Amino acid sequence: MLDTIIRKWYGQERRAGDSTYTHPVERHETIIRRSCFTYEEITLPPYTIHWTIESILGNLYSTSYGAKRFLGDNIIPFEQEVKLALEGLAPFTEPATLSMKIARK
Repeated sequence: MLDTIIRKWYGQERRAGDSTYTHPVERHETIIRRSCFTYEEITLPPYTIHWTIESILGNLYSTSYGAKRFLGDNIIPFEQEVKLALEGLAPFTEPATLSMKIARK
């Protein structure tokens, strides 16, 4: 539901800065392992993200894809549509994990 709203207002192509984003074909860890660097991965303990409508919007706006500048004069109607769609669903929680891929010489 949220993805549909985001695509409606931001467009089908995922913009990033002044270009468009395409997901890499190869995973980062594959490239590191093939290089002369030593690959190390550190995984932190699982944690819970507590989402509100405001934190969802803030998270989107903090990305190059979701920059407010792409909305132009449509920030308020976009936020109104998101709030209406998520009303009654938020706040909610999401289990999460975080890992770091490190390349060492």
